[in-house]
Amino acid sequence: MSVYDNLVPYLRPEQVCAHRGASGTAPENTMIALEKACGMAVGSVEFDISMLGDGSPVIHHDAQFGRTVRGSERLQDLVLGDLDGCDAGAWFGDEFAGQKIPLLQDVLVLLGRHAKMPILDVKIHHDEHLAFAHALATTLAKVMSRTRLDDYLISSFSRPFLESMRTIMADAPLVLLDEALPSDWADYSDKLGFQAIHLDYRRITPDDVRAVKVAGLDCRVYTANDPVVVQPLIEAGLTSVISDFPERFLAPAG
Repeated sequence: MSVYDNLVPYLRPEQVCAHRGASGTAPENTMIALEKACGMAVGSVEFDISMLGDGSPVIHHDAQFGRTVRGSERLQDLVLGDLDGCDAGAWFGDEFAGQKIPLLQDVLVLLGRHAKMPILDVKIHHDEHLAFAHALATTLAKVMSRTRLDDYLISSFSRPFLESMRTIMADAPLVLLDEALPSDWADYSDKLGFQAIHLDYRRITPDDVRAVKVAGLDCRVYTANDPVVVQPLIEAGLTSVISDFPERFLAPAG
């Protein structure tokens, strides 16, 4: 039993997204966290993508090591071979030691196999938006040519990246990621053709949710871990909740 049981209605699977995998109970952005999320009744799984100096897209949030991986190297100074021996799990607990930094293509294949919609959160750490857009388009084309993956979203705080992505992929399913609803959201959405807007649950109101939905866009919030707190947003029509603890929002298995 969870302390949240019976306080608010459980959500449907499509209303729940695992943030950085099941990052409340496993190290964020690792295969074990992503695999754990695939074992849950969530409709989608969100994860962060950064680009190495050689153009390789990898699953990592920060611009440099130090928080989840020991060291201080900047990702822009690394190539794929430099990740050998990097431990992305030990910081979370000894039982997770040895977790590697995943490659984007491996994560997309995993989520496609489990029919979980990937939500790609692209992190731009320096002037790399155009190169990153090319790398992402190439990886997506490669994975989609050999899997059943056809439903995904690409989100980012970086407007230059989103604009570059739209130029390279005319049909890219783009998402505007921000903290609060920006004043130009409607005009910018018309310009780039967004599918959704993702906002900080602490900076959004039910009226914001309704306005986004009336405009024909999906609306999601991050990173909400208390079902009671976001219930007013759910009632306003929120598309889904992005959570470190997706299990808190779902009916118990069985």
